[in-house]
Amino acid sequence: MSITFENLYTSNRYNKKFILNELVSETLTGEWGKEKIIDSFNKKATIIRGADFLDVSKGLKGNTPVRYLKANAYDKKFLQANDVLVEISGGSPTQSTGRSLLITTQVLTHFTTKTFGTNFTRNFRLKTSEDAILFKSYIQFLYDKKLFFNYENGTTGIKNLDYKSVLKIPLPDFRDTCDFQYYLKSYTKYYSLIQQLGLENNKLLKIKNILLQKYF
Repeated sequence: MSITFENLYTSNRYNKKFILNELVSETLTGEWGKEKIIDSFNKKATIIRGADFLDVSKGLKGNTPVRYLKANAYDKKFLQANDVLVEISGGSPTQSTGRSLLITTQVLTHFTTKTFGTNFTRNFRLKTSEDAILFKSYIQFLYDKKLFFNYENGTTGIKNLDYKSVLKIPLPDFRDTCDFQYYLKSYTKYYSLIQQLGLENNKLLKIKNILLQKYF
């Protein structure tokens, strides 16, 4: 029997509570940089925007732009495995902020440069893969439930997510249960498979383009 995250969340068996902030070891702002090399903006990087999250989560590169960053940001803010990238600015009247992307080693292999979140995102660094999956799952669950509409502010037309308050929401803690361990294994296997299929799809597209150029 499969176990969904909603099954875990709505179960009455888990009375223990925790907050997401307990999982976070560090948070980093995103970068946007420059379109071309200009003065100290000379480090080539790939930037992942909120609009790219869906493609990247499927093992694709999407339309992630290449930009140029300063060395200080380039050396400190690049994405690593067990990071969760969250879009904290943007949204629309019908779409809240809070879209998220789990970063794994497989995700990073799709790119030939160091990768960074855009300046509209915040990078949450987790200590372990288990913490990263739990953090991502909760952020996704709360986003799907449209809870983040209640945690937005902004007066300039751009909505900002009050992520510090989100990290303090009391949530059911089921980390010590067998059900959660089963969920972790299922999530890891599924996400890894999706990334692998996306990588293979990219290879097939490259072969297709080579053959089209050669024979047509």
